[in-house]
Amino acid sequence: MYPQFSPIIPIHRPDPIDDPGWAAELKLDGFRGLADTFHGRMLSKNLYPLNRFYHLTTRLPPGSVFDGEICALDRDGRPDFNALLFGRGEPVYIVFDLLFYRHKDLRKLPLNERRAILDEVANRYRAAPNLNR
Repeated sequence: MYPQFSPIIPIHRPDPIDDPGWAAELKLDGFRGLADTFHGRMLSKNLYPLNRFYHLTTRLPPGSVFDGEICALDRDGRPDFNALLFGRGEPVYIVFDLLFYRHKDLRKLPLNERRAILDEVANRYRAAPNLNR
């Protein structure tokens, strides 16, 4: 059966959080996206298809769902929203979380465990760019 999922919506806080129960992420100027390799599609945070970015899912493991941000980077490696919006930069997918991995639901695992699995997947990806084997 196909999984139902939705991205975690970030919360803006004016002050830094110094609590081990919270995780912070950098604010990137891009589009929040779920990479769904069950169907080879990229979805917005509202689960609308982001068809122009579906190709970012093609090199990810099948039967997986990643939560991240689609960005275009400037020459210094900083996100450039206008370049992304107007198609002037090569989009990249910066992953924050792994919700499903090879048909296994990871959502009940604590975030730190999911991120450890994500680190392993990323290390494998760097070593062998084709994860679909």
